[in-house]
Amino acid sequence: MPQDDRYQILKELGRGGMGVVYQANDTLLRREVAVKTLPRPQGQPGREWQEAVQRLIREGRAAACLQHPNIVAIYDILPDADDPSIIMQFVRGKTLAEFNLGTPSEPSFVVSVLKQCAGALDHAHSRGVVHRDIKPANIMLDETGCALVMDFGIAKMVDSKSELTQGRFIGTFEYMSPEHMSGEQLDGRSDQYSLGVVAYQLLTGCRVFDAQALGTLFSMILLQDPPPATKQNPDLSPAVDAVLWRALSKKPLARYSTCTEFVNELETALQEAPRRESPPVPEAAVIGVSSLVAGATPHTGDVQVNAIDAQKYVWIEPGAFQMGASPGDADCYEDEKPAHQVTITKGFWMGLTPVTVGAYRRYARAVGKPMPKVTGADESLPIVSVNWDDAVGYCVWAGVRLPTEAEWEYAARAGSTAERYGNLDGIAWYSKNSEGGTKPVGQKQPNAFGLYDMLGNVWEWTADWYGEKYYQWGETEDPHGPSSGEMRVLRGGSWSGNPRYVRVSFRNWLEPDDRSFGLGFRCVAD
Repeated sequence: MPQDDRYQILKELGRGGMGVVYQANDTLLRREVAVKTLPRPQGQPGREWQEAVQRLIREGRAAACLQHPNIVAIYDILPDADDPSIIMQFVRGKTLAEFNLGTPSEPSFVVSVLKQCAGALDHAHSRGVVHRDIKPANIMLDETGCALVMDFGIAKMVDSKSELTQGRFIGTFEYMSPEHMSGEQLDGRSDQYSLGVVAYQLLTGCRVFDAQALGTLFSMILLQDPPPATKQNPDLSPAVDAVLWRALSKKPLARYSTCTEFVNELETALQEAPRRESPPVPEAAVIGVSSLVAGATPHTGDVQVNAIDAQKYVWIEPGAFQMGASPGDADCYEDEKPAHQVTITKGFWMGLTPVTVGAYRRYARAVGKPMPKVTGADESLPIVSVNWDDAVGYCVWAGVRLPTEAEWEYAARAGSTAERYGNLDGIAWYSKNSEGGTKPVGQKQPNAFGLYDMLGNVWEWTADWYGEKYYQWGETEDPHGPSSGEMRVLRGGSWSGNPRYVRVSFRNWLEPDDRSFGLGFRCVAD
């Protein structure tokens, strides 16, 4: 306990893995303070306690260099006391974790809290301090509604070479960024990710990812895309999905440059009205379409229109197929081997064509995103020059997703084991017949599932990373674990591809931020 002649302990406020916090009276300066202390263990203190003392001192030093109205102030450090302590500002109020986080909060309240936290974090980042444990329990709200960031107990100076965690995870997993979980070097964008998780929870009443098994939670954070917030809270607009998706990107460079920029974008998105009613579908888009009755069981060949992007989708029944090199295909590469049996256990809706310029323009207008440089103004051309993040952002807005490699090849084969589902000139635009550019979708012959342009016209981004073994990405459950590569797989060839590339088993791979003029995508829905 700190010096009894100066700090009079009044009551315990809370305790956890980082120490015990008391409300106390500073008899010298006559003010209330909070005292965080590490009680000395019985017997000889061990290494873990010594490390905890060092973390406590580091917290005090990290926070003491930060002067901001939304950061709990540090008054003093008592490192040599029997119970090493930090003396800090006492805040009369409660943490954000003590609020009801199981239901959506008012947007005005959310924006107010996030703006104050963002300002505090950007201030810390500008001075080389990364908090590393942003969560509701570390955000205090005083009696006036002022939000204060506290507990820099695991903060790290960006230019510091010391690391006191000895390779162990310290932080709260549900709010931890993918790069923190992977043990990578962190900067302020890691805190931005954690603030994005807090924002998602405040707006939806749900955490982004939640699982009882720690391994499952790790896998979700590292590999899965966040579910759209609009699915959890229909009062939100698709623009909110787009902003949250960017702040929660797996790649730090894809996030906003500062926490304040993120929150400002979120505030703007929250002002947009939710999509209560389906927008009108252009008349041309519904010709020949057998719209499904809600709740009805779909069958192979059924087609419906997605009311958001006005794109047609066809139902693909589940089933088994031979994935990989086709029998007798002399053009196949090693990463297409070996051919192997794969079972698609769930049916899905697949885009009848690649996403068009017109559909992407609706998305760009809805979320305030600039259009990529496209070849031609024809709305029926496939969109090109989109990177993987662009494709995923579109999917979030449209309530769909990118296909896996297995789903893409299963749909492209449409029951065939051949390397193509028809005569190349009749089914695809490629280097010998495209005359130097993409063509409007749906002009070539469809495959047996009714899908157009599965081969040629544009490369199509898929959801999968490129792995060393082809079969890793075809299995329903991958026994080998995820690839550590940083390339995303594309399928189908393009208008500039030679015939060897325009086959159902050929695999292309590029960095996710590539925006080449032959890159497009199509979507699937569950």
